[in-house]
Amino acid sequence: MATLGAVYDAEPAPRTVDDIIAGPDQQDDAVHGTALERRQGPKARSKWLCGSVNDTAAQVVAAVFDQAEHRDPGHRRPWVVLVDGAHHQIDLIKAEAQQRGVDVHVIVDLVHVLEYLWRAA
Repeated sequence: MATLGAVYDAEPAPRTVDDIIAGPDQQDDAVHGTALERRQGPKARSKWLCGSVNDTAAQVVAAVFDQAEHRDPGHRRPWVVLVDGAHHQIDLIKAEAQQRGVDVHVIVDLVHVLEYLWRAA
C-alpha cells in the first residue's frame, strides 16, 4: 500500500458549518435568484508532495515532518495533520511530533471515520 504525504502553506480561513454544508432550509434558491454567501476555505500554496510504495509509513511521515520543519524551524506556526484515521498512522504522527517537540493538531478525515463506523455497525 502506498503512503502519501503533503506539506503546504495556508492562511487560516475561519468558517462555520453553514459555510461548508448548508442545511436543507438554507440551500441556494434558484427560483428566487438568491444565493447564500459562504466564506471560502483556505488556499494551499507552496505545495510539496511525496509518496512511496517502497518506503515505510514511518519513513514517509518523517520526510513530511522534515519538510514542515524546514519551513518552520522554530515551530511558531500551527501544524495541522490530516489523516485517514488509521491508528498506526496517527501513532506514527504523534511519535514524530513528540520526538521533534512540535505540537500538531490531528484531523481525521470524516469519510474514513464513517467507513469505520459502518464496519463497526
